[in-house]
Amino acid sequence: LTYNALPLVQDWRGYLGQLAEHARRYLLVSVTNPSSYGVSIRKIQRRFEVGGADELFDHPSIRPEVLGPELERCGRIVEHGYLDCPWWPDLFVPTGERLLGASLKRIPAIGSSIARLMGGPEKDRFTYGPSRFPLLEGVAGHEQLSGALHRHPVFDGRAPLLARAFGHHHAYLVEMPAAN
Repeated sequence: LTYNALPLVQDWRGYLGQLAEHARRYLLVSVTNPSSYGVSIRKIQRRFEVGGADELFDHPSIRPEVLGPELERCGRIVEHGYLDCPWWPDLFVPTGERLLGASLKRIPAIGSSIARLMGGPEKDRFTYGPSRFPLLEGVAGHEQLSGALHRHPVFDGRAPLLARAFGHHHAYLVEMPAAN
């Protein structure tokens, strides 16, 4: 399993080859979905920013037309699907901030005014220490996170266009050759 790691390594093709060498039966590769609405929003935001740096979605390894052939060299792609995950890791919003406020702060002409109006990030809103992690058995509050996850979109069995537009990541299940 490699989750959103390909854009972060120096030689993503070499890294993928090493993963495939160690995989016994399957290799699961997940990367940012370049077709998602979140990536589209972020690309528009960057037009208003000064000196924006490259981001995960700029990397060639996330594009299906580039990644697919590399995965086929490793084995046989048996499934390609889209998946979603909670808002905070991949909507380019700092921990504790909301999408609207964080987005508006990125626009240089109004960013400082918005920052003053909205105040700083909410402290510890999505930060959990080891003893406070909400899914830790016996810790009060896990019901809240569990309930939120159950309300989160599920794309299994849905229209592929819907999944493609709203899934933050896409994943490939690659079956390894019998020799591995």
